[in-house]
Amino acid sequence: MDILLPYAGIVLLVGPSNSGKSTLLKQLIDKGQLLPSEIVSSDECRVLVSDVEFIEWKQRPKDEAEGLYDQYQRISAEAFSVMDILIETRCRLNKLTFVDATHLYPED
Repeated sequence: MDILLPYAGIVLLVGPSNSGKSTLLKQLIDKGQLLPSEIVSSDECRVLVSDVEFIEWKQRPKDEAEGLYDQYQRISAEAFSVMDILIETRCRLNKLTFVDATHLYPED
């Protein structure tokens, strides 16, 4: 299947974790159809701001889990702020940008 990509704009890949968004993007990079710099990923932004992609809190004692969940939410908020800046900047420069994130809620 061929995917025709625009010269510039925003392409959203939205879906739950492990649904294949990042895998598709990696395949497009491997085929030379996409540059790594054209991808803005929520996971990579979390790593940029906090050195971690995910914090597992579900299998921890309640008090610890609540603290880890709160920390993950703060990290995610900062990561999405970075994403917004990157996306806005690329748009101003008329660059093609793929957004790789869950964004499962309309307000996101």
